[in-house]
Amino acid sequence: MFDFSHCYHRFPDELATSRLDALYNDPIFDVIEERIAAGRFPFQSLSEAATFLAEGRDPQANPHDEFAYVDIGSIDTVRGVPSPEIMLGHQATSSRMRRVMHEGNVLVSSTRPTRNAICVVPDKLDDQICSTGFAVLECKPDVLSRFLFYALRSDVASLQFERLCSGSGYPAINQETDLPQVRVPKPNVETQREILKALEPMEVTARRLDEQGAKIREDADKILLAELGIHILPADTANYFFKTGSEKQTVWFFVFPDDVTNRLHYLFFHPRHQVLDVLCARYCTVPLTRICREPIVRGEQPDYDEFGTVSVLKTVDLRNDCIDYDNTSKVSEDFFAAHPAAHVRKGDILIASTGYVSMGKVDVYDDDEPAMADGHISIVRVNENYDPYFVAYFLRCHLGQQQFEKWFTGSSGQIEVQPMDLGEFLVPVSDALGVPLGEQQRVATAITKRLDEARALEQQAAAKWSEAKDSFEERVGC
Repeated sequence: MFDFSHCYHRFPDELATSRLDALYNDPIFDVIEERIAAGRFPFQSLSEAATFLAEGRDPQANPHDEFAYVDIGSIDTVRGVPSPEIMLGHQATSSRMRRVMHEGNVLVSSTRPTRNAICVVPDKLDDQICSTGFAVLECKPDVLSRFLFYALRSDVASLQFERLCSGSGYPAINQETDLPQVRVPKPNVETQREILKALEPMEVTARRLDEQGAKIREDADKILLAELGIHILPADTANYFFKTGSEKQTVWFFVFPDDVTNRLHYLFFHPRHQVLDVLCARYCTVPLTRICREPIVRGEQPDYDEFGTVSVLKTVDLRNDCIDYDNTSKVSEDFFAAHPAAHVRKGDILIASTGYVSMGKVDVYDDDEPAMADGHISIVRVNENYDPYFVAYFLRCHLGQQQFEKWFTGSSGQIEVQPMDLGEFLVPVSDALGVPLGEQQRVATAITKRLDEARALEQQAAAKWSEAKDSFEERVGC
């Protein structure tokens, strides 16, 4: 939506439809017709270009069968690639987990569609499930899926999405009445192929850069465990319960009564936590709370202000790699001043502490600007004997993630790790019996360097994807 205010008027005879909402009638959208008229090809409505599918299936009908689920948040909005979550049928408790998709379908998010959460369904997701928040489009014979993908991610399509949306906090476009009105270019199939072929070199380069970045990131993830001399099998790092909500395997074990401490939940005593025994046998360890200068606290639920100037860091802003400072919500300076316990300082470790999937993300605040954390983020402020980046990387690695698995509480999606339990997480001491500060800094620097290299490649890849999008728009002339 617009990040500025303005006023305008419309006379009754200028209202061409029954829509009376201010956004729809804003003259700023007159540019849509100008751009369509200037295009090199005629345009057609989305309902003419594709069939809107509504095939549904309830995964709960087969509670023990696995299925791949794609929700709106799992679409990479730069690359247009889905990252499905593998689930069991009994986990499909949401009524939104019902829409069937097939290879070659185009998924279009109807919630906040200007984010470009749009993708072409790959063959590996054929006959799988996506959110009902997607419109599932089956292209007509004279429309190529990849061409429609680019057309819907173009600026002229985004302007139409913005105009047709309704709602405020989470603006959405109606899949039945408004989305079918969106107009897209209509070159013949051969011309579509020629345009897509011209984009291929940019796409190939982007994919190569992404693959190189992923390989470096994979190498970076292995550095800390290699330095600690603890070998972890790849299979052991998959399917954390607190990330997926399911065990993914059949397992049985027993615990003697004398060994039952702190928790009565079976995950607390799961055999896979024995890797923590290996850590404690090799290094002297200490609870996280003992290395903090101040008590571990959660942030504050913010009172957002569209005219605010102070950033609020939320779960979505933690990328488990870096913090997305550019898209933070804001609060007023008065609200910020009234909640000093939620303030974050440079060097603070910020931990996403609630919710399946999100919990366990860890980043270091490395900015000098004033900011605060919201109520889903825990603030860890280590003392001068510990490197915050080393501690953050440790919590991100398998040894740290296993402790989220062990200490979280709650169920039905409302899971969390409380500050007092977070304080029980074990980390190596900062001396000769553990990992001295100098070694922490050396290891952290090596990991940071590799992650910086990966991010640089990913940024180059994103620029190539953007170049392909711009080239598409240039070739269709709008």
